[in-house]
Amino acid sequence: MIAVVMAGGEGSRLRPLTLELPKPLAPIANKPVMHHIVDLLRRHGLSDVVATVHYKGDAIESYFGDGNAFDVRMRYAREQSPMGTAGAVGLARSLLAHDSLLVISGDALTDIDLRALIEDHRAGGAHATIAVRRVDDPREFGVVDADANGNILRFQEKPSWSEAFSDTINTGIYVLEPSVLELIPDGQPCDFAKDVFPRMLAEKRPLRAFEVDGYWSDVGTLEQYKAANEDALYGRVRLDLPGAELAPGIRFGDGCVIHANTVLEAPLVLGNGVCVESGARLAGSVVGDNVVICSSAETEDAVLWKNVHVGARATVHDCVIASATRIGARASIADGAVLGAISVIGSNATVNRQITIWPHSEVAKGATVSMSMVHRLVWPKSLFCDDGVRGIANIEIDSQFAARLGEAFGSTLECGNTVFVGGDGHKSSRVVAASFTSGLLSVGVDVSSTFPIQMPIVRAAVRSSDQGGVYVRIDPADASALIIEFVDANGMNASRALQRKIEGIFARGEFRKVSVDEIGTLDESREKPFALYSEQIAKAIPRGNSLERNGFRLILNMTSAHLEDVLCEAFREAGLHMNFVKTNSVERIADAVREHGASCGMYFDEAGETLTLIDERGLEVSSEDLLALCSLLVSGAAQNDGHLPVFPEFSTVADAFYTSIRLADLLSKTCVSVRGLVASMPAGGQALRAS
Repeated sequence: MIAVVMAGGEGSRLRPLTLELPKPLAPIANKPVMHHIVDLLRRHGLSDVVATVHYKGDAIESYFGDGNAFDVRMRYAREQSPMGTAGAVGLARSLLAHDSLLVISGDALTDIDLRALIEDHRAGGAHATIAVRRVDDPREFGVVDADANGNILRFQEKPSWSEAFSDTINTGIYVLEPSVLELIPDGQPCDFAKDVFPRMLAEKRPLRAFEVDGYWSDVGTLEQYKAANEDALYGRVRLDLPGAELAPGIRFGDGCVIHANTVLEAPLVLGNGVCVESGARLAGSVVGDNVVICSSAETEDAVLWKNVHVGARATVHDCVIASATRIGARASIADGAVLGAISVIGSNATVNRQITIWPHSEVAKGATVSMSMVHRLVWPKSLFCDDGVRGIANIEIDSQFAARLGEAFGSTLECGNTVFVGGDGHKSSRVVAASFTSGLLSVGVDVSSTFPIQMPIVRAAVRSSDQGGVYVRIDPADASALIIEFVDANGMNASRALQRKIEGIFARGEFRKVSVDEIGTLDESREKPFALYSEQIAKAIPRGNSLERNGFRLILNMTSAHLEDVLCEAFREAGLHMNFVKTNSVERIADAVREHGASCGMYFDEAGETLTLIDERGLEVSSEDLLALCSLLVSGAAQNDGHLPVFPEFSTVADAFYTSIRLADLLSKTCVSVRGLVASMPAGGQALRAS
């Protein structure tokens, strides 16, 4: 009889462990799960093995080779694309001759009696016999219904509780006669449970169920993977464990170095070349080859793959750490955490409970990881940079991250407080802002939200009635990144003290829990924030005496109808004549200035915090020259009027719209052109450049 080992699956539910290697090579007690399956086959007299491989199949072939090192003959059938359980076996037809087959999964862990299964198959005269067993929860498996004689009556794939007609499930272990291969189409995806076996029932071909005893786990989830290692450690599954038992319940590989004053508590499986330094404690764990446990570190109930380094006084508890990961000194890895391969956890860092970290990630020294790092390369010690929280859109800053950040910010406020949430028009900003809003609502904070909107309007809305604000936008320096900016109750950028408070709650996961009745409410009125801004800007603008001062004409860009109404009114009150051009291009404003013979043009960035000045020739004034020009105009106005024409209560934050009115007011009162003013400065206008 030939054994066919199904080893082509991706093991997606075991990520991040299976991102670096295929699931059949995931180690159980320092030996790949498929190695345990090959051991089981050999013990039951099955030494002719064909493995069907697909995902990272080269790694499987490299590990097993021709099988000589494992006392079996090993051959391979490679799937170019997923073919299903039966389709994969169909690819191996040329290797199977006309013998009976035993089909078994290469990524499940079991010690069942394969001889008893084979004998029952032969005695029953079936074309196919399925190994079945009873489970407490059949919802993740294919359910099998058989009569008292073992004849299968029907199948059911992954039923709900209400649909399940049995607690007996298909283990994926079959004994098949060659005639079953005739039911598998050539070169087409096909599944035993969904296609072949139902067809056999329809054609009344003999199909039996054989209930097996012993241990069986499909090792389908990270929790089941950890449990399978524990079961191997504690002898709940009969396996050929590596190493020699040199102390009760403790198995040592070759070349282990155990320093004095260490504490080793059974059960333990130590791989080759393990080093445990003085003062370290190791208990109830699987430790892979060449692992180093530094002095006074503690590792308990953990699974450590090969080449892991645990720093001095670090604590590693009830977790899984993949190959070549480095745990810094005094770092702490909590229960249920799973760390992908080749990751670095900095000294004094903390990885909280149930956290998953993808391979090649890095956690900064002293940082606390409170949410899973999926595709994240670096977890910083501080969430905040100079202007807020910055990260790659939908990777470092995704919906899960944003919701938790919203919960953290909301937890710094009182229930019933209101936060304004706005942002630019980018779809990534909208998604993140929506998730952030959900987090705020969940901790009992009300939310006012408008999209798209500009930052000065957000600040004005917060100053009027809210207890804080958040603005989400694409990073001007990196179109793939987002910035989440925080505003306090005064409309100012969040203080470092508030940032630290948010970071602390985020890191510890200490989010406020409220009752259903206390969940916040959402107001998405578009007119209200612009009306509030209009009221505030009306108090700050200068009042003009004519519609046109010295023939001064201004070109502005505008993409928001609500903001356009506000600024039209403000410029009219100031007695200034301007035209709007609907564009997101500085070049288009420059063209419009030349076309209309305007005195100058001004371009607002999308957030409304940066202004670009265009002179009458359509040339952009550099930021350095603009600053000098504003100083020149303000000082000149002060000499003429006896006071500085600045409204300090409205100029404490960046506001391109208010700046445009004040700058236009000052420019319109001089008879000198923008070009002439810049040329009169010490720089001589050399910073002017074509836009």
